[in-house]
Amino acid sequence: MTSQRVLLTGAFGNIGEATLRALVQRGYAVRCFDIPTRRNQRMARRWRHRIEIVWGDLRHQEDVQTAVQGMDVVIHLAFVIPKLSVTGMESESNPAWAYAINVEGSQNLLEAMTNHAPEAKLLFTSSLHVYGLTQHLPPPRKVSDPLAPVDHYSRHKVRVEALVQRSRQTWTIFRLGASMPLQLIVDPGMFDVPVDNRIEFVYRDDVALAIVNALECEEVWGKVWNIGGGSRNQFLYGDIAAMILDALGVG
Repeated sequence: MTSQRVLLTGAFGNIGEATLRALVQRGYAVRCFDIPTRRNQRMARRWRHRIEIVWGDLRHQEDVQTAVQGMDVVIHLAFVIPKLSVTGMESESNPAWAYAINVEGSQNLLEAMTNHAPEAKLLFTSSLHVYGLTQHLPPPRKVSDPLAPVDHYSRHKVRVEALVQRSRQTWTIFRLGASMPLQLIVDPGMFDVPVDNRIEFVYRDDVALAIVNALECEEVWGKVWNIGGGSRNQFLYGDIAAMILDALGVG
């Protein structure tokens, strides 16, 4: 049983749900921070006897200040994504709104940590999207590769990475491969991706395991890591789309 207290932002999202389960199983004292949507409140009821919950919004400084107080570690997952969001809201159709949450909200979090939890460590989850268009380059992507974001989401990730690295906190950054929700979400965006696009899938429970293991590994801090699923999870997008359409009975 660990005595570390962990704040988990975006606790009831896709990666958040898996990470919450892994943290509780490992014995961490978890404080969850998320917005009080009907779905999130329904999910929170399953955990209410095992976690602490602070409902709030990254855009509101007072909410974030309350959330970080007394924490040893902050795992920052909360982010507006471009497609396949369980909320139905996405970054590319309303970039100013997404920027206020993704970038300005993360700045609020870092300022709150500086002022109210200066010793707390920060793990921020970024994305392999930050490398931009790389299909003409031989794989794999390396942490040292240049960043070339091409959409609002990935530009927001790059901005927050820079904020994290300039902060006073002890930090690590995980750039995640494609970790799609377990539930089947049919989004028109699935037809925007070229069928010969390389994608490395990473199961969300494996992401959660990597995150929780990081809290017990001194070597991860002060570095950026690419988190993928390995050779068994490397596909062309056309293969993934075919599996999704087969599951729908379309073929």
